[in-house]
Amino acid sequence: MDADNTCGVNPEFLFHVGEYEKYGAIFWPDFWETSKDNPIWEIAGVKYREMKEQESGQIIINKERCWKELNLCLYFNKMNKI
Repeated sequence: MDADNTCGVNPEFLFHVGEYEKYGAIFWPDFWETSKDNPIWEIAGVKYREMKEQESGQIIINKERCWKELNLCLYFNKMNKI
């Protein structure tokens, strides 16, 4: 959770939400949409589609369950630095 986020209630209940239990992660949509010229479409080898970006200020990830996915994210971020 980013420093500019504040919990209004104890967030512990989120570890028992269906999405977290099934996937080991919860993400929230951001206000912005990923643009057509974003390099991620080419890097991932997928066609452009209108979609919201992921809010990065608050995420819940079980690092043990999602380790491969986190490393894939790191790879994509390194590719974007080229």
